[in-house]
Amino acid sequence: MSQFNTLTKSESYLLELLASSINDCHFDKFRDNELTDEEWGDLIKTASWQGVAAIICSQIERLPQSQLPSRTQTINLIGLKISQQKRYNKQKNIASAFANALRSEGVKMYILKGFAYSSYYEDPSLRTCGDCDCFLVDVYNNLAFAKGNTIAQLFQANIDYEHYKHSHIQIHGLMIENHEFLTDFRSTRQGKITERLLRDLLIKEEGAKLFDTDMMKPNDYFNLLFLVRHAHGDFIDGGITLRMLYDLAVMLKKIECKINWSDFYQDLSICKLSDFFNLIVGICVKYFGLSLSTVPDTYKETALIDEVFYDTIRGGLHIKGKETLPQKTLRILKRFKRMWHYRNLATEKYPVMIWNSFAFSSYIHRKVSI
Repeated sequence: MSQFNTLTKSESYLLELLASSINDCHFDKFRDNELTDEEWGDLIKTASWQGVAAIICSQIERLPQSQLPSRTQTINLIGLKISQQKRYNKQKNIASAFANALRSEGVKMYILKGFAYSSYYEDPSLRTCGDCDCFLVDVYNNLAFAKGNTIAQLFQANIDYEHYKHSHIQIHGLMIENHEFLTDFRSTRQGKITERLLRDLLIKEEGAKLFDTDMMKPNDYFNLLFLVRHAHGDFIDGGITLRMLYDLAVMLKKIECKINWSDFYQDLSICKLSDFFNLIVGICVKYFGLSLSTVPDTYKETALIDEVFYDTIRGGLHIKGKETLPQKTLRILKRFKRMWHYRNLATEKYPVMIWNSFAFSSYIHRKVSI
């Protein structure tokens, strides 16, 4: 437990609950070290904005009476879980209806992240899903981006095209991001290499239907590499979350024996993501107690593992609430500082990252191609 020495008691408790969920073991680490009501409040607050509150609730429901939080905190947690599950099921039903309409027109709806990653959970409804990201192809595996936008109009959807990577389709309160490109590759040489590789991997091996719907789950190899690429982008820009690390841990538990690790590390190298993958796997091993049998042991103990973990659990540079112009300016300057600090983990040179921050900002509607 030495790795928890500089964590608060509520943070330590939170990690142990997540670890017990990942490893499917009974939670009893803190039997003689109950939290105060204030510490439970801190734990629930952290779990909520880290996207793991419903997971925590399911683990707490397994605790003996003596270890439960106060009645108020318990009710609060159960409420968060029930709300999460209702939201998940509503989102799934809306996305499924859209997928069904697409399928009837010969279009396959591959789900990126979200519902696809939830399928690796013991209870998929515990995973928080914001937008529904998808990539559409026809029966010949040609991009069906434009056709998807046309079909969405049958749902009286609001559609906008503010970002080159995807369109935004609003259907009954669910934001569906229809991807023309899998990544925000910003027209760089390395970005195009990664984009093409991911696209090839997605269609190389057809996935499976998700939850007996017409939504498609991409193959496991693609899902893992795409998770790493997406987490890396978030990490460089501002930081990752415990939910992303939990996604990685439960995914690896389910698929590690199915992955050709020689090929995977070769593809990581092509994408310049090897060091980052080793880093986040190392975090899962150290802080979640993740045990792996086939993944190459390249996640060595380093100070960077601790540094990035603490950056994650303390919130990184994520936006918290509405920002004033001075607050936004300060955050952008901190992001540039962050990019410099973690430049050895980046896939682009520092000047390129700075330039792209302006050239591909939300205020400039760039058109790109691969």
